[in-house]
Amino acid sequence: MTGVSYLMNFNSTFSYSLVAPIVNISLSSSSSQSGIREGSDVYLECSIWANPWIFEIAWQFEDRPIAANMPAGIIISNQTLMIQNVKKDHRGRYRCHAANIVGHGYSRRLHLLVQCTYSFILFCAVIVVNLCCHFNTKSSY
Repeated sequence: MTGVSYLMNFNSTFSYSLVAPIVNISLSSSSSQSGIREGSDVYLECSIWANPWIFEIAWQFEDRPIAANMPAGIIISNQTLMIQNVKKDHRGRYRCHAANIVGHGYSRRLHLLVQCTYSFILFCAVIVVNLCCHFNTKSSY
């Protein structure tokens, strides 16, 4: 009877790095920081590098949590925050936050500037005033 034997080598080394999220925030290419006009749509992107991948992503405005609110035009999809029909109330500092089993990471704050459109209504009125003066004079010489 002939036997065959196999020699297997399991001396390979594997390296696995665990990394807390490294987070960056930016305006998407369709938005320009210098040209965000009131009424336009704004897209904020949250870029994340982490190992293992994140289990949580969140957005903040002025250090307060932002929740998706479709009727108000606030949409959160994956790593993107969309603000529809941006208004002057949306001006301020935004940042994103991500977490994995290793830890938490926060982006820097991005200051969103919104160019507001103002309407001026000028009221012009002409007021004619007629003054009637009556003099009562008596000579007393």
